[in-house]
Amino acid sequence: MNAPPDENGTELDRLIEGHLDGTLDDAAEARLGRLVAESAVVAGRLARAVLVHDRLIDLLRGEASASAATIEAESSVPPPAIHRSRAFRLALPLGMAAVLAVGSLLLLRPAPANASASASAALERLVRASAAATDRQYAIRVVDHGPGGVPDPVPADVGGRKPGVDGATLFVRGADKFVFVRTFADGTAFINGCDGTIGWSVPPTGHVHLSEDQRRFRRGIPGERDDLPFLSLAEGLAGFRRGYALSLVEAPEAGGRLRLEAVRTDSRHRGPARATIDFPAGAAAAAERIELGGLAPDGSGPDGVVLELVERAPLPADFFDHAHHHDASRLVDWE
Repeated sequence: MNAPPDENGTELDRLIEGHLDGTLDDAAEARLGRLVAESAVVAGRLARAVLVHDRLIDLLRGEASASAATIEAESSVPPPAIHRSRAFRLALPLGMAAVLAVGSLLLLRPAPANASASASAALERLVRASAAATDRQYAIRVVDHGPGGVPDPVPADVGGRKPGVDGATLFVRGADKFVFVRTFADGTAFINGCDGTIGWSVPPTGHVHLSEDQRRFRRGIPGERDDLPFLSLAEGLAGFRRGYALSLVEAPEAGGRLRLEAVRTDSRHRGPARATIDFPAGAAAAAERIELGGLAPDGSGPDGVVLELVERAPLPADFFDHAHHHDASRLVDWE
């Protein structure tokens, strides 16, 4: 069994540097993950290093943009783009201690523009990760039922009423494929989804409904009426680009994880009043917990919901097709 490294030692520096620069092999990444899980100090060091890394890259990008403008004015040949990984390697000769020292000064010095840029960069990473063709399963919990209180359960598929979202399951693949499963009190499922082209709805009985409008069967789902459709996570996350103040902090009681906080700043902008998104540090980090608050202050639905990542595992190739969720004898209607 490998001995834990000194929390101020060179091995931990090497692991953190390699993680940020994307040069660690699988064994080294796994070791760093174990250290983060076992030590709050290590988790804090990694989280701070990620924040400093983003801040440094933002600064380098700003300098590169200024240089590019000068070069472009003098030459018709545009300069090569500076990518985050390359820019960080330019900073590595300073050594991790020097980088952290510079970063500490940056973090202590008031720099709202850079802080905003770091939060925006984190949002872009989350959008890209959610748009990747990785299968993910989320559980949905209602944490605030709003002024109307806890609604009565819907007993079965009768009278056109739909089951609530509390306890629902959301499966996503990439930016435009999802399956959303809600359950009636009698245990039968009401399933909506999209295969990337066709929106569909499969009630427990009766006809299956299809539509070329991908959003046709997403009404009444948290965030949908506010144009932040969290059934398509990439699209929902991208909605925070407008009308929200973003900040990036270390997630409390979540070793090695960061939290993106979004607060609506424009009352004319539709969307939840606030949101928090927890995700692991790293360039390809996917959202692991999303909490939306202020969804329906008028009592028309739940006011606060949480989406929590349950599993990241491949689903069957046809899982997002409607036919996967009903037998061949069901009649299909187009709407």
